[in-house]
Amino acid sequence: MSGLRLDGRVAAVTGAGRGIGRAYALLLGQLGAKVVVNDLGGSTLGTGGDAAPADEVVKQIEAAGGTAVANYADVSTVEGGESVVGTAVERFGTIDIVVNNAGNMVWGSLPDATIDTLEAHWAVHVRGSFNTLHAAWPHFLEKNYGRAILTTSIGMFGLTDNLGYAVAKASMLGMAKTLTVQRKDADININCIAPNAMTRISGRTDE
Repeated sequence: MSGLRLDGRVAAVTGAGRGIGRAYALLLGQLGAKVVVNDLGGSTLGTGGDAAPADEVVKQIEAAGGTAVANYADVSTVEGGESVVGTAVERFGTIDIVVNNAGNMVWGSLPDATIDTLEAHWAVHVRGSFNTLHAAWPHFLEKNYGRAILTTSIGMFGLTDNLGYAVAKASMLGMAKTLTVQRKDADININCIAPNAMTRISGRTDE
């Protein structure tokens, strides 16, 4: 990544308090972007909340000479998605980059999985990504610039014990492809990233 700089750009990363999201936020800060570190601080199931993870990442970015601000909104809500983008605009004047990384994990496949299993993943992974991009899109169009990352997973190709997660992650492809068509000639790029890693949410805990 030699030579790549993001000075003057403003990025928002959801689920940035731990794991892969934290790595995204730290890297963006190192590359010169001003970063909104969003994290509800909930359990791996997506419940509860704690400001400490987001605050700690902000401290790390600032300690390295970067600029960041914490946001604790729940992106599964419309208001939460608007809050993430609103924080970027209010603190830094604009939004250029959105990395949708917030996630949860509720294990279960048929016959044990219920509609609630699917809904739990849908709320965070799919609705959360939509909510932040819905809020950021007008800014992208107005300035004719935007970069969006949707976090999918190789789990979209099928998991033996997590139907809801696989369905949600497969949905990221449809969202990215459709937004790419809808951008027309605007300088807005939407991509998916599919990590294959042992992360906090993939460990079978509810912490």
